[in-house]
Amino acid sequence: MNGVSNLHTRLLKLYPVKTLKDHFDLPGKSSEVIEGILNQFKAKDIHEFSALNIDYTRQHVYIFNIEKSFKASSFNTTNFPLRVIQQTNTTSDYSIVCLPEIEFKISVIRPFEERILKFYQPLKISVINSHLIVQITTLEKNLSDHCEVGKKVVETTRVNDENYLLDSIKSVFINQGYNITKCDLHKGIKKLWDDNIIDSKYLKTKNSKSTNTVAMDENYTVREVYPQEYNQIKNNPILKTLFRYKGKNVDYFCDSFSIDPSQGHLSVTSFPESVHQIKNIINEILKNNK
Repeated sequence: MNGVSNLHTRLLKLYPVKTLKDHFDLPGKSSEVIEGILNQFKAKDIHEFSALNIDYTRQHVYIFNIEKSFKASSFNTTNFPLRVIQQTNTTSDYSIVCLPEIEFKISVIRPFEERILKFYQPLKISVINSHLIVQITTLEKNLSDHCEVGKKVVETTRVNDENYLLDSIKSVFINQGYNITKCDLHKGIKKLWDDNIIDSKYLKTKNSKSTNTVAMDENYTVREVYPQEYNQIKNNPILKTLFRYKGKNVDYFCDSFSIDPSQGHLSVTSFPESVHQIKNIINEILKNNK
């Protein structure tokens, strides 16, 4: 259940089938492609693929302020708390890709049994100017798919959750004298909204006396349907909100993403169409967040 082949199968399922086919040059359905990869390629090839193509995965993105000039040349990654599989250090890019092993305690029925289920969860750590960015690939929600036919998972407890991963990463920076704080993204996301690059499909805002939610039907979005109300809404703090891309360059952003600006947290729940889309969202928000 938690052998190397099992872990690699679960890892490869986190990537779009097209990306697997293109990288490994294999035809067939998803299960056939994954079987071919496991039979023909070594572990280091699979890990290298996961690092090179992490920007094709569905992700949770966490953005922090670094309140001190970052010096890549003196940053020490010896004894890094997570398994490092790629590190890039150029004049324009500092990033680390990690492959931590994640555990779930699960209870299954038919018959009842308690188990440990393990996954690799690729994540990317980047420093862009004064910001620390952590992109964590999201895992599959239906754990029953990883058990034998007929088994059903009825209870799940994650042992090392995303907060554990974030704390592990932040501790490396803090121990080297960097103060890490959540980055409020209100200015950046509101500028993109005001420029009509994005519009909201599901909106949650806060005013002095209440929390207000707007959920649009079908393909409608808030600003295009309620332009006058938008002028009032945009001045309020935004809570977790789903935005849809409205820009002219159809491949520039993912079709949609959610954001909780005060927490510095974004979520991309569909596979990106290109390797640059998540990076473009992050860069555009930060560029306009001053």
